[in-house]
Amino acid sequence: FQRLDYRVEAINNAGLLSVPVLLWAIRGDENPANILPDDQAILLARYMVARWGATYGAWFLGGDGDYSGTQAARWRTLGQAVFGGSRHFPVFMHPKGKSWVFEEFRDEKWMTALGYQSGHDINDATNNWIHHGPATRDWAKLPHRPVVNIEPAYEGHNSYSKKQPITALEVRRALYWSLLGTPTAGVSYGAAGVWGWDDGDAPTPGHPGAGTPPAWHVALNFEAGEQVAYLSALFQSIEFQALRPDNRVLVEQPGDEVLSEYAAAASSAAGNLVVVYTPVEKRLKVSVAKLPTPLIAAWVN
Repeated sequence: FQRLDYRVEAINNAGLLSVPVLLWAIRGDENPANILPDDQAILLARYMVARWGATYGAWFLGGDGDYSGTQAARWRTLGQAVFGGSRHFPVFMHPKGKSWVFEEFRDEKWMTALGYQSGHDINDATNNWIHHGPATRDWAKLPHRPVVNIEPAYEGHNSYSKKQPITALEVRRALYWSLLGTPTAGVSYGAAGVWGWDDGDAPTPGHPGAGTPPAWHVALNFEAGEQVAYLSALFQSIEFQALRPDNRVLVEQPGDEVLSEYAAAASSAAGNLVVVYTPVEKRLKVSVAKLPTPLIAAWVN
């Protein structure tokens, strides 16, 4: 834990938030959620919350697991025991890929934000899940919570279906679709080589089928990784928190013909802000009635 203390402090000193996964829960006996009885899992999670609760960040209670259906009851119990009755940072669950657990945790007051993982694929099924999936349908249901795609496609990671490295375009596409498909709250970025702190000489531990990623210090300079800075600057330059998904902005939807060309649109309730994203160079038909007056427009490439 002393070694981790240094890393948490370094994250905050760099102007970033520390967001640890308290109980990693993917399959395998090396993961605490799979081997610890509930009382011990609660004790471990409480200890980490107490140890790092004075830093700046958020929490994932469980990581990369199945929290749906009958699996959810245990995690509701764990969450209530760790976080119930106290003030704390935002708390997410980190579900497995293309899993949406809003209904399972709808009444859990300790879970203050909704996380989902669109995962590491770029096929039509995944694209459609991002811009037409359950997150885009359920965000307006009560109680309202921030909705964040916490694990979109990682740059350079082999896609599950095509077995080829995921490109910068495919990463940007997933990020902008996610930001505009629900009320804009944030999104995550990851890269092969960085997420596993790889040295470039062997596959990431536990992922032998994903190929050998570059060393982490090389992957830091990936194309989309640099472009995420532009994404952040763009949304911080506007009142992003006022944006809500708004398909009425577009008269025609290119994604109806080609899913990967889906154009995402959002607007503010006050009618003074509209954002449209297109993943390809394409003429779009925008409803003039949805545009603010006087019109001040900007094109960001």
